[in-house]
Amino acid sequence: MLKKMVAMITFCFLIACTDNEQNSIEPSQLTNREQLIINALSDNVSVFDYQLTEDYQEIELWVDRYENGELVEERMNVLSSHIENREGSILFSMSELAYTPTGAMAMIDEGSSGSVTFELTGEGEREDYLISQNTFPQETWNEQAVFAVLAYVDQEGAVSGINQSFFTEPDQHIGVLQGYQEAYVFRGKLIK
Repeated sequence: MLKKMVAMITFCFLIACTDNEQNSIEPSQLTNREQLIINALSDNVSVFDYQLTEDYQEIELWVDRYENGELVEERMNVLSSHIENREGSILFSMSELAYTPTGAMAMIDEGSSGSVTFELTGEGEREDYLISQNTFPQETWNEQAVFAVLAYVDQEGAVSGINQSFFTEPDQHIGVLQGYQEAYVFRGKLIK
């Protein structure tokens, strides 16, 4: 009886340990100094810290561009990087500090890094914008994810945030982008 109980406890312990080996991701907790540096270089930045299991070899990031809710450019500016270290950071930013609004994506870990910048190519007047980011309430990242949305509204539009349900089920909630003149959806996926 005692052997069965010890075996059962050991089995439960092994299952609990196995369940904790998931990919984790969460918005980065930046120090005041890091935030000041970022604010000096960009208008808005979303930073995420990740920890991955051994199952994945590569991270791929890209941007989809929408106009009034319609996909007009898919997988623009793809950034792909081999995973050297299982812990790292992903950054998405936009800047209107120059005459041309630009976006950027970057991946950083101790073994490698990569980045890409691109023009925010939409036409017309851009008055107000918002950036909403995924808070990753489940703190897990499996396969594909939406990290952030940069959305512009026209002069008459009202700016409101993107609900977290969009980030967890983007295909079911893609209609929320119809309320924006232009939207850039920052996405990423893990590759085995």
